[in-house]
Amino acid sequence: MKQGNAYQALVMTILAIGMVCYFGFHVFNSMYNPLSTVYAYEFSMSETVEVNGIVVRDEHVLPSYDGLVEARIGEGERVGAHHTVALVYDDAQAQDNQSRLRALEQEYEIVRYVLEVESDMLSSAHLDEMIIQSVVDLRVASATEDYGKLDAEVLDLKSAMLKRAYTYDTDLDPNILKTRKSELQAESKSLSTRTAAATTRVIAPKSGLYSSFVDGYEQEITPDTMYDISPSDLDYLLKLGLTGDSRSVGKLILGNLWYLVLSVPESAADKLEEGNTILVRFTGDVDKDIPMQIEQVGVKENGLYPVVLSSDRHMSDITILRDQTIELVYDIQSGIRVPKDTLRMETRTKVDKETGEEYTTQTLGVYAVVGQQAEFKPVTTIAEGKDFYVVKPAEEGKTALRSGDELIIYAKELYDGKPVR
Repeated sequence: MKQGNAYQALVMTILAIGMVCYFGFHVFNSMYNPLSTVYAYEFSMSETVEVNGIVVRDEHVLPSYDGLVEARIGEGERVGAHHTVALVYDDAQAQDNQSRLRALEQEYEIVRYVLEVESDMLSSAHLDEMIIQSVVDLRVASATEDYGKLDAEVLDLKSAMLKRAYTYDTDLDPNILKTRKSELQAESKSLSTRTAAATTRVIAPKSGLYSSFVDGYEQEITPDTMYDISPSDLDYLLKLGLTGDSRSVGKLILGNLWYLVLSVPESAADKLEEGNTILVRFTGDVDKDIPMQIEQVGVKENGLYPVVLSSDRHMSDITILRDQTIELVYDIQSGIRVPKDTLRMETRTKVDKETGEEYTTQTLGVYAVVGQQAEFKPVTTIAEGKDFYVVKPAEEGKTALRSGDELIIYAKELYDGKPVR
């Protein structure tokens, strides 16, 4: 027992000595051969200015109704002229009747399908394909948050699965199905008559994108009046605080263009030229950078310019936007981000290609760890941050700086080719 204790003590002593030597070596190495590094990475830097504005569209407000409104078109979806936009029910019973009517129509379609199709391998393959495609479509609608299509995809999947179940249920008698088909026809006809009397169908008078969001600004500022808006007028509109009619079915957004009317400080407006394009950064409900064309830079008022921008992109994404705080993005500089402490000015010897004479130059660059050595990589600065620069390589080939290079912040007596590890 005593011999075992002595053995354990010896092992512990050896381990302790090993740990002391290990840490001692690293402390000594950091004191006499210090090396501090950081990794370079791709980076974009831009100048921005934050401004307030209002979204303008060519909008047609649909009529208001008393009753329960059920939109048949999703937010931002396009609807054709003379197509149904919404149903307005007199009461909850009428809405329930409509839901029941849809269920009856779906079951009728399934029974009709089962009576007409032959239960062969081709039908089986077709139904299986329908189910798989419905699952895929449902997944896509969910992933893209296209909630307007989500209900329809659910119904398609349910219908395909029920068709397959009906088709291959060997206990079903064709006579029973024919009787059920007649019952569904009779019940649907009766329910349809009652539902029609208590339901108003809202028809789109024109083609456009549907939006349920009516805020009262639709007539206050339009594409026809926005060019005459001054910064003080815009400030008044932003503070007006209008609200839309709660009974409204919604509105149609017409045409292919939408606009932003902004109040821009003089220092930023000087960089805007009509006909050019500028990147507009949205946040919140629409987290996007959208390029927009500069339609007009108006007359200055109290140090502010009224500016009109337009775009034909992302129309369906901005249907609920009105007053906005956005960023105008100028001068995007893309390169490699490096800490300021990594930049060094080195004296380099070069040879004149024509005369063969040597001469020295001062070259800006960084040292990177390449293998076990330090290697100097010349760079040119293109933008400056608080504690970093955005740079680009000043040379091509093996010495070119690349994203992911391990840069040396500090090392003792650093020079090109020095062993650092």
